Amino acid sequence: MTKLPKATNLNFGIIAPAAAILVIIGVAGYQFIDRGGLKKVDGVDDACTTRSFAEIGGPFELVNQDNVKFTDKDLLGKPALLYFGYTYCPDVCPTSLTYMGAAMNALEEQDPKLRKEMQTVFITIDPARDTPKKMKEYIVSGGFPTGLIGLSGSEEQINKAAKEYKVGFKKVVPPNAAPEDYVMDHTSIIYMLDRKGKLATFFSDQTNPKKMAQCIAALDKDAKH
Repeated sequence: MTKLPKATNLNFGIIAPAAAILVIIGVAGYQFIDRGGLKKVDGVDDACTTRSFAEIGGPFELVNQDNVKFTDKDLLGKPALLYFGYTYCPDVCPTSLTYMGAAMNALEEQDPKLRKEMQTVFITIDPARDTPKKMKEYIVSGGFPTGLIGLSGSEEQINKAAKEYKVGFKKVVPPNAAPEDYVMDHTSIIYMLDRKGKLATFFSDQTNPKKMAQCIAALDKDAKH
């Protein structure tokens, strides 16, 4: 297995997944989805069964890399992984998508049928630069999941999708940089949705790919029973 690079946090800070969600939705306003009934599976992290929030996720309407309308309903019926980022991201986004790709490779070895069903989605938080054409070029980068879907849209559409998934982001112009050379400070989280389009769990951008694959398989199997 190819050794994956370690994600480097941007100077202005990528917020850790669990902490980010608690900060964004408020400690008093969240509700864990208790999956205590999930049977213990060897190699599956215990946190895999509990790290989900009922308030995360919702409807969105964007366009894919072919400039065709894509909504949350297009994800129904199959499990999916979602990641919010942008194509000009210097390190965290490509590293996270590479981890996602490695997890899909691991899932291919564990459960080829489930891997074939999995949808992997990259949603931009920088629609001004990330046009469908730009997304189409970016999503085929080496190491990214095969079949990765790239979604963009208007600023309003992106803001709505990000709000549904409690994604925090802001534009930052580094010192001595031109205004157009801005970067995006954002939370870095890989979301897993079940076949009903509901949040099943989430992963940090440095989760071991094999453990991620094991968690995905365990949650999908549990949801079928």
